[in-house]
Amino acid sequence: MKSFESEIIIEATPAEVWQVLTAFAAYGAWNPFLRRVQGSATNGARLYVTAKLPALPAIRFTATITTMQPLHRLGWHARFAGGLFQAHHFFRLEPQTSGACRLLHGEEFSGLLAAPMLLLLGSQFRAGYTAMN
Repeated sequence: MKSFESEIIIEATPAEVWQVLTAFAAYGAWNPFLRRVQGSATNGARLYVTAKLPALPAIRFTATITTMQPLHRLGWHARFAGGLFQAHHFFRLEPQTSGACRLLHGEEFSGLLAAPMLLLLGSQFRAGYTAMN
């Protein structure tokens, strides 16, 4: 399994960050990587996602929320090419003693096509996560 992870300290409480992360309809206003997310912020819900990697056309896909621990973790899983390429996107929130929030987010990739896809697109994913910060 291959993964990418990024992090940022946000001068907001975990509750405030959680509210932004689960307000899927507003992603287009602030998120240059995950341009559109439609669906309910509930465990097991199906999401309709439009992602935009730098220098590439937007891709549309469906995902299912697999992790929903309010104020702590949010994650969804997507399958491509009949499961030959799979991605699990995750957000983890960690409260800081200052009252701020450390946000870790990234993607875990698996499947037979994961290695060749990441060889081609790995730098694009890294740039997308950095832009999301």
